Amino acid sequence: WPIDTIRTIDTTTNEILKSIGNPNKQQEFNSRGLVLGYVQSGKTANFTGLINKAYDVGYKLVIVLAGMHNDLRSQTQLRLEKEVVGVIDKVTGAASGVASISNKGALVQTWTTVENDISIKVLEQRRNLDVPNLMVVKKNKDVLETLNEVIEACCNLSADYRNVPVLVIDDEADQASVNTADSNEDPKTINGLIRRLLNQFNRKSYVG
Repeated sequence: WPIDTIRTIDTTTNEILKSIGNPNKQQEFNSRGLVLGYVQSGKTANFTGLINKAYDVGYKLVIVLAGMHNDLRSQTQLRLEKEVVGVIDKVTGAASGVASISNKGALVQTWTTVENDISIKVLEQRRNLDVPNLMVVKKNKDVLETLNEVIEACCNLSADYRNVPVLVIDDEADQASVNTADSNEDPKTINGLIRRLLNQFNRKSYVG
């Protein structure tokens, strides 16, 4: 990429990082904000950079709400696996993406895959919260209900989940996420499910 593009991403992601909660402080935080970008202006590159920096400063769980359709979610998962997790070919062992600059293999645990959205089955393999964790989910009623059930079950199993520093990135936050109901006490379905998700954590940042 051109050096000017890299510098711009570096600068803007630093500004966003300064505006969200500090995961190294034990007190509770609840930071919420909006990043505005033009169509095809590099929004995905921006939040990819933000995710990597968030992991570097101590965030342990990142949840990306990636649009309303399977193809966009899978596309986002694929890109983040390359640029955040690192891909190692199971047959050849060849490394690509960030895995090519690390000899430690995958540095981030994923709860979702290119093929599979969040599922209640992930409870069978409890994730280690001492290392970075990532999930990429659709903004879909059934999926977000499953996500909430998974998080609730994890929180019931261990208080560590409720206190883990979490970053929720809402891609295309103007789609479905906004509460268009007349009452703030009785929000629209997707908005209500996102609120329910955020309310499960004591230390959380939401970036739309």
